[in-house]
This record gives sequence, structure tokens and C-alpha cells, in this order.
Amino acid sequence: MDTRKQQDAVAPRRPTLRRRSHQAPPPLTLGAEPLEGWQLLEELAQPWAGLLWNCLRSVTLWAGTAREKRAGLFSTEGVAALRAELPALGLPAVLAEPVAGMLHCLQDPTACTDEAVAQACAEVAGWAEREALPATAAAFAQAAALADPASAARANAAGRVFREQHELVRAESWFRVAVVRGRHSADWESYGRAYIGLANVYMRRGRLPVARRAHLRAYRAAHRHGLRRVEAMALHGLFVTAAESSNPRSAERYAAGALRAYGPGHPSLPALAHDVAYHWMQRGEFARALPVFLALRPHLSGTAQRLSLESSIARAAGVLGQADEYRAALQRCRELLRLPDTGDQVAGALLDLALGAIGLGQWRRAELLAQRALRQARRSGEAQVQLAAEAALASIPAQRAEAANRTVRAPVTGSGEPGPEGLALRFVRALAPRPAPA
Repeated sequence: MDTRKQQDAVAPRRPTLRRRSHQAPPPLTLGAEPLEGWQLLEELAQPWAGLLWNCLRSVTLWAGTAREKRAGLFSTEGVAALRAELPALGLPAVLAEPVAGMLHCLQDPTACTDEAVAQACAEVAGWAEREALPATAAAFAQAAALADPASAARANAAGRVFREQHELVRAESWFRVAVVRGRHSADWESYGRAYIGLANVYMRRGRLPVARRAHLRAYRAAHRHGLRRVEAMALHGLFVTAAESSNPRSAERYAAGALRAYGPGHPSLPALAHDVAYHWMQRGEFARALPVFLALRPHLSGTAQRLSLESSIARAAGVLGQADEYRAALQRCRELLRLPDTGDQVAGALLDLALGAIGLGQWRRAELLAQRALRQARRSGEAQVQLAAEAALASIPAQRAEAANRTVRAPVTGSGEPGPEGLALRFVRALAPRPAPA
């Protein structure tokens, strides 16, 4: 027998590769609550809260029951009368129609469609989000995703709500369900958004390589199917992971790609511009960051966002020796700090103001601001800001002595951008006010 044939005869045959089945484990539908929807009752504290709770549990039971077994699932006694009495219960007007739809499901479980029940639940979830009722929003967003088991968009919505409530395990489970549903239904937009949702969960856990892979999957799917918005979101996320991973060259490339994909006037462009400018500032590239920060002023309205922006402007301007710009930003920060809705930006803003004062050689102001930043960081438990404030305070005596021995202020290094079409200039142009149509 030929030697090669002998070897083939005794060699183990390679197993036939089967196409991988894209399945997700069932989503996690319960957290730490003792009873399904219990937090809804505590959160609403209204006479009609029990009605919503019963609707929630009924929809969940209906969704988990096979279609052919839904007939006679609920007792219909009194449901018609309850539907007629809805206006007298004090229920908010915006909830009347979706609650009536869920009660109709109780009356005739076989007549309701998945889409109709899911839409009723989604309307309640949307109302709860607008009213800052997170437990109610999460419960009904999940009910909507359960009621329409083919919808990737509903699963994404549930994942997003749980992520915003920092329930990362439940958020991850729903995003994985959305990935599978999106693939099965060829809903590539929801598929890409689900991977972006997963990447954001991984980012919060500090798992940067896994987050990067999820963003890459979203980008490739969006690019393949011409989904420009999802592509831009994925590139934005890839920029953040590259910046967090100290990979400035990749971060720059992804930032430029996200800018092209968003384009001027896109509502997410200011968030990207702020992320990129802040990244430059953290790297000491203040001359690139400052023009972008200044161009962002007309685009931010919330108190916390404006405080973060103005303190960044003050820091960059101070390091660059622009005393007038620092003084104007400092005054804006003082006004914003008197407002109640500053969020978790106070300690970081005070630290940026202190660093700007150090850049200008305003030593007493720098000490006072850094001390305030340190106290605020300790109260709010912001460990990174606390360490940075302590380092700033410790550095002031040495910098003050060094400045006293200098006759000329040392130039800021590593802050220029070559070429007239640099990325900072492109951001400034994209953020410029657009002329009104004639």
C-alpha cells in the first residue's frame, strides 16, 4: 500500500463543521425584588398602582403562554366594568388607551396580537421614563420585549433601560437576546445597536478589549448594510475604547471616521466633539482642545453639561496662558455651581478650575479650588478626582518655586496640530452654526 494512503487510513477523520446555531440564553427577568413588579407598587404610590401591577403580571403570563393555550387564561369577570370605569380611577390620560388595550387582552387573550400588547406596554414604559419612574419604566419595557418575542428593537429598549439603572447583568442578557432576534429577522439596525449596548455594558465593567470587539461587530454590520447612524455610533464607541486603552493613533482615526459619519448638524456630534476634545486635554494637547470646547458652547444646554464644558475651557485656557478666557469661564462656572442640577460634575469642575489657575500662576486661587475639589470628591466618593486633587495640591509649592526662578513663562508643548485641515479645525467647522434656509 502507498505510504500516504496508509497514513490516511489510520489518521482520524476531521469532524464535519456544523454551522453554529445563533441562540441566546433566556433573558434574566427578575432581579432582587421579592415579587415581580414589586418596585412598581412602591414607586407609584397611587390608588391605580395596583391596576398597573395586575396588568403587568397578566401581560407577563400571557406572553409566557403558548398561543394555542391562551383561551380561557384569565377570568373575565368584572373586566368590562373596569374598562368602563377607567376615567374615574384618576389614571393619567396618557395611560388610558394602553391600559385599556391590556385589559382587552384579559377579556379575549386569543384576539390580541404580539405587536399590540407590546406597543401598549412600551407606551407605559415611555410615560414612566418621562416621569422619572425607573422601576415602572423597566418593568413595562421588559413586558413589551416579552410580549413580542420576534422584536429585536423591544429587547434593545429593555436592555437600555436596565443599563441606565445600572442593572448590568439584566441589561447584558437583553442585549444578547436583541442580537439573536436581529439576526433572525434581518433587523440589522437593531442588531448593530444591540452590540453597541453590549459594548457599553462591558465599558462600565472595565472590559475594554471585549467592548472593542462588540463595537467592531456593530460597525461591520452597519457598514455592510449602509446604516450610517449605527456606523457613526460604533466608530464613536471605538474612539472611546481606543482613548481609554491609551492608543491615541487609533483613537484619532476612529474620531475622524465618526465625524464623517455623523456629519454637521447631527444631534450626537457635540457629544463626540466633547469626548475628543477632553481626550486631547487629558493628553496635554490644550491648543487642539480649546477651540473645540469654545465651539461647543451653543450646543450644550443642561447645567451639568455646561459646567463640565466651562471648567474644561477654564483649564485649557489657563494652561495656555489665556487669562481673559479663563476668567470668563471661571465666572460662568461660579454661576452654574449655584444651581441645583449640577449632577456629579462638581468635584471634577473644581479640579479643572484649579488646574487652570495653576497654569496661570494664580497659586492662592489654585489652592482654594483644589481644596474644595478634594472635599467634594470625598463627600461624593469620587476616588479618581480625590487622588488628582491631592496631586494638584502637592504640586503647587514646587511649581510656585520653579515659576519664581523663571523670567519667561515656559511654552506649552505637545499642543499644536499641523496642517490647515487638522481634525480640530474640522470639528470646529462642523459645529459652526448652519445658515438658515432661504
